[in-house]
Amino acid sequence: MSAATVSASEATAPVVRRPSTRLIGVAINVAVVLGLLLAWWGVSTSSRYVAAPGETLRSLWRGLVDGDLGSAAVDTVGSAVVGFAGAAVVGVLGGYLLAVRPFLGAVMTPLVRCYGSIPHIIFLPILLSAFGVGHQSKIGMAALVSVLPVLMYTASGVREVSPLLVKVGRSLDIGVLGMAFRIRLRGAVPSVVVGLRLGFAAAFLAVVISEFFGSEAGVGVEMARAYGAFAYDRLLATVVLALAISFTVNWLFLLLERRLGYRS
Repeated sequence: MSAATVSASEATAPVVRRPSTRLIGVAINVAVVLGLLLAWWGVSTSSRYVAAPGETLRSLWRGLVDGDLGSAAVDTVGSAVVGFAGAAVVGVLGGYLLAVRPFLGAVMTPLVRCYGSIPHIIFLPILLSAFGVGHQSKIGMAALVSVLPVLMYTASGVREVSPLLVKVGRSLDIGVLGMAFRIRLRGAVPSVVVGLRLGFAAAFLAVVISEFFGSEAGVGVEMARAYGAFAYDRLLATVVLALAISFTVNWLFLLLERRLGYRS
């Protein structure tokens, strides 16, 4: 058989289309979610302490319609956002300085790592003693917990910026601010966004946990009340609400990463 015949046969052969990687990923995600729901339902049939998925969703809907869970979610997310915003500013600035000032990085990096090894829940009694059970203590916890991932990922990203770009910036004499924003931080955007994503997740978790121990309102307060009243459907409904908020914010950050053309 000649080469021309082989080429003609290949051209007329039916094309076998394989499913795209994205469709396979979606199918796997759906299968995992269905598997978890099935396992949840199985556990609920054998334990009176675990509400069934349908009962939990009905309780969640009632809480949102009544406004109790909605206002609790707004309170928790608001405290997390304020604390995270302050931590983001401090973390990005601190991470940048640790990366571009070798002496400062050598002195402060061990202290930063030591701070990361501390269980941050120990700061909650101090904040409650200083600010009471209001928003200030929750905002403080959010800031203390979320600053570390932002700082570490920013410092790592700035250090990984190409030295060639830095030399080009210096040769163009773009100044200190230009070097910071147009060269170093711009090149560190992938790491900074990942740090922000992890930082907000840590801030939200810190606020929910702090609400368990001392707060007047919030998702953690609703969880504690439901647990104390043995309202297990309400308890799981609040947990589902917290998970939905966390997944939504994480998804938004992932969209931002993809919008910027990066993947973590």
